[in-house]
Amino acid sequence: MYQFDYRKLSGKIVEVLGDKKTLAEKLGMTYPTMMHRTHSRFPFDQFEIVEICDILGIPYEQIPEYFFTLKVPQNETERS
Repeated sequence: MYQFDYRKLSGKIVEVLGDKKTLAEKLGMTYPTMMHRTHSRFPFDQFEIVEICDILGIPYEQIPEYFFTLKVPQNETERS
């Protein structure tokens, strides 16, 4: 299963809103759900991605940078 690197998104959330809990509230989701999404346990859906971009001021052209950057395994044990 692929995992995505959401560090850039997390930084933008902190920069614009201060924390992930505030973004979760704006999206109408629970904080634990937001944490699952930003730790690659559950994927963001298309509508969440667009709404997050609107809230954070992320241009749609930059969606791949924020939502689809693959996490690179540091060693072979992380690949399984």
